[in-house]
Amino acid sequence: MAKYSTNILTGGTATALTEYSATYLATKAVDSNEDTRWATTDTPTVPSWWKYDLGAGVAKKVMRVGTITKSTEITNAFTIDGSNNDSDWTTIYTGNGADSQSWQYFNFRCTTAYRYWRINISSAFAGTVFSISEIQMYTDMSPNANFLFNLT
Repeated sequence: MAKYSTNILTGGTATALTEYSATYLATKAVDSNEDTRWATTDTPTVPSWWKYDLGAGVAKKVMRVGTITKSTEITNAFTIDGSNNDSDWTTIYTGNGADSQSWQYFNFRCTTAYRYWRINISSAFAGTVFSISEIQMYTDMSPNANFLFNLT
C-alpha cells in the first residue's frame, strides 16, 4: 500500500487561465477552506487550466491528486501535467472526475520530478464553467515507490 506525503501545495504560487472574479481566484483552491473556490469565467477557453509553481529549486514527483468541488461546476475530463520550464508540458495522468461534491483522489505513477503542476480541464458536468474548491497533491513516500506502484 502506498504511503503518501502531506499535501505539497504550500509555499508556491497558484495561477489559472481565467478567474471569475476576485472572489474565485486560483489561490482559493489551495487555501485549506472547502467553502471557497477557484472558478473560471462564464465563457472560458477550453481547455482551461489551474497551475501550481512549487518554486525555484523545488521539484516533486506527484503520485496522487485530490480535489473537491462544492458547487455544480464539477470537472469531468482532465489531465494532470508536469513541467520544469512552464512551457513544455508532459501529461502524467488522463482521467474523468465523478459528478460528486465529495473528495476524489486520482493515483498514478510519475517517474520525473516537476516544478510546475497543472490540471488541464476539457469538460465539466454542468455547462462550461469549471470550479474547484480544494486541490491537494502528494508524493509517494513508500520505500519502493520508484519500483512498485499500488493504486490503493
